[in-house]
Amino acid sequence: MSDLATALAHLRAGRPAEAERALRALLAVDPRQPQALHQLGLLARRAGQTQPALALLERAVAADPTSATALADLGNLRQESGALAAAVEAYRQAMALRPGWTAPAANLAAALIKLGRFAEALEALAPLLAQQPTHAHALAYRIQALWELGRDSEARHLQGLERLVFAEPLAAGVADRDLAAEIAAHPTLTQQADPTRRAVRSGAVTGNILAPPLGPATAAFLAALEALLADWIARLPTDPGHPWLAAKPVRWQLLGWGNLLRGAGHQAPHIHNLGWLSGVYYVAVPAEIRADDPDQGGWIRFGRPGYGLPTARPPETRALAPRQGQLFLFPSYLWHETLPFAGAGERISLAFDLQPAAR
Repeated sequence: MSDLATALAHLRAGRPAEAERALRALLAVDPRQPQALHQLGLLARRAGQTQPALALLERAVAADPTSATALADLGNLRQESGALAAAVEAYRQAMALRPGWTAPAANLAAALIKLGRFAEALEALAPLLAQQPTHAHALAYRIQALWELGRDSEARHLQGLERLVFAEPLAAGVADRDLAAEIAAHPTLTQQADPTRRAVRSGAVTGNILAPPLGPATAAFLAALEALLADWIARLPTDPGHPWLAAKPVRWQLLGWGNLLRGAGHQAPHIHNLGWLSGVYYVAVPAEIRADDPDQGGWIRFGRPGYGLPTARPPETRALAPRQGQLFLFPSYLWHETLPFAGAGERISLAFDLQPAAR
């Protein structure tokens, strides 16, 4: 097996150290091997080494200027390093090499929004949304570009801050104290979540807590949630004029995770790029989080863009005070965050994504 094939096998198996050794052995023989440079750049990026990763991707593209995927990844690294105009150039070159390829369009739109080129961002998103009307990043970026261009009614219709954020009661039978204990004891709970992949800050988060084996309280929560969603989605209006409402799923799967936050702990503005519907259930809410708090400490807030996107116009937002046993449901493309609160209490929630499944 060649060094490149060996390295790729290690990558697929989740063995990055072994993959890096094989790739560097390949470069020792051929310093301009484009795929080795490309994969080493991605490994460096995953390790948080942006500048070394950028240098490796630049070398990969110089070695093979026809690689659309390397150019798209180079665009991502340029954007992360602040070279926005160069990032736009790399994305456009990548898409020109592969006509009809829309995968880089959302990242291209993000770079254009950061540059204040909002009309161009809408143009970049159009082919992607034609292929994937509920693409979460594309919808989030479209809303912001529309808002920045003063097309307020279109932005509000798509965003749906008032229309598409729902507070629902969960059926009795969910033992919140036992559910909180199962979240706190979950074997995947970590305080070292990758901040580039998870929104939690100064808190702890689990992996997929809805995957077997389930504790009894988690199993009861999942059963109650599945029953609620089956009825709720059936009653949700179908609106062909709105891409999210037009895409009501018939079948789905759920992915969920627990969040534990204290005081300064919070979640940065984010979206859920793999879901159609997202939700959060509040298992424990400390007394410090109050519905009459003018500072909205510990509340969930919708509408403020994240991921480093600047806002030329102040965004419209909606903040809601959580309480124990409360369930909020919202489209996965809607920006949301949690606000820090004062005090020593612990705020425990179980968040989830509903992902449409094939019929």
